[in-house]
Amino acid sequence: MANLSSSRLNAAGEPVSPASYELYSVKLYTNYETDYEIRGIVTDIVVNESIFNTSIQTELTLVDGINFLEKAKLTGSEKIEILIKRNDEKYNIECYIANIESYSKSRPGVQVYKFKCVSRHAYYNTFMRLNRAFKGGIGALVKNVCEKDLDAKVAKLNTDTKGIIHGIYPHLKPLDAIVWLLRNSTDNSTPFYFYETLKDGLIFDSYESMVDSEVYRKYKHKPFMDDIVSTEENYAEAQTKIIKLSSEFDVGKYFAIHDGAYASSVKTVDVATKSYKTSKFNYKKIKTLNDNKPFSDNIKFNDTTLNGLTESKIHHISLNSKAYGKLTNYHTPIADSISSKQAYHVNLGYMGQDLQVYGDFDLSVGMVVELEIYKSSDEKILEEDRKNMIDKMTSGKYLITDIAHIFNGEEYIIDMGLQKDSSATDLTEIL
Repeated sequence: MANLSSSRLNAAGEPVSPASYELYSVKLYTNYETDYEIRGIVTDIVVNESIFNTSIQTELTLVDGINFLEKAKLTGSEKIEILIKRNDEKYNIECYIANIESYSKSRPGVQVYKFKCVSRHAYYNTFMRLNRAFKGGIGALVKNVCEKDLDAKVAKLNTDTKGIIHGIYPHLKPLDAIVWLLRNSTDNSTPFYFYETLKDGLIFDSYESMVDSEVYRKYKHKPFMDDIVSTEENYAEAQTKIIKLSSEFDVGKYFAIHDGAYASSVKTVDVATKSYKTSKFNYKKIKTLNDNKPFSDNIKFNDTTLNGLTESKIHHISLNSKAYGKLTNYHTPIADSISSKQAYHVNLGYMGQDLQVYGDFDLSVGMVVELEIYKSSDEKILEEDRKNMIDKMTSGKYLITDIAHIFNGEEYIIDMGLQKDSSATDLTEIL
């Protein structure tokens, strides 16, 4: 029998809102081969995923009136299996307790605490280091580390990485070794990311692949719902509704110039041939989410546009072309693409939005979504000019970089962190 964790179901048990869900099971396996069903004392579950993290992180809040902490002799490292469903949609979560924290006695006879949990491959990562030689494409090397050292499968593996490299892992933990490989992996001069999603698992994919993907959904920020509650139309409309919207914004050029967002230089030294080379990068038309650059060509310093300031960021790379004969070493693939790759990294922070939407079992980081945000303006002005109600500066296509799946006992809500690398409107034109 499922534990009903959301009231947003009709008489037939069908969801009338995307905020509905059912918590079927939360099973904890102790270190002495005993298991407990603890869903009755779990009040909140939050699962965090990010394209910048190599593991999802799960947090459970327990309100314990049965002295479970002592009964189960919990010390951390216990395995937890969670099953959350909504009709045919479901999440199967396997995680391990990394820490037990935030303990308090909220009232007599009740203790409250939290489990901070990580995925199995992240736990495996803690007790080994790699110091062996490697040779191959970076995608294949990432797969090898996952399967051989972390006992984990990669759900999506993009093998469009540049070059075959040869080297030795410098005594790194497996996930640190993967991050180390990511630093010098590129796909058409775009960076790669290694992350885990609640829906699919481990992903190794490039920024180019993400940007080229279809828009998953358009979310709209408007004050009222148009359709009647409990209808299919209302359900579909609720899936696109932005409940809350906020942002630190961070729109500025000062730090972006410093970090090489628009122009930079690369200086390489080949110790084998004693040759020295300098190359320059200028932001022109790189692959972006939206059609327009994140800066205006009208901005000039000393009569030089932002994409002409090539001394604003300098990369130094050491090469050894004769180290492995015809094979290349760890640094070689990045020599011709580090400037462009850095520009992609920095420009992804051009503009960010934090928003809250109703639960979605298919939503993951790495997806592209579109925002339609209405202008802040006088009602009379908007009435006179209805066709220009969309704020083109903040609207447009965004990449989902962070997600918090929140199951709070009443509803399933998603907090999303979005970032975009470009503008939906031409910044050189006056509206």
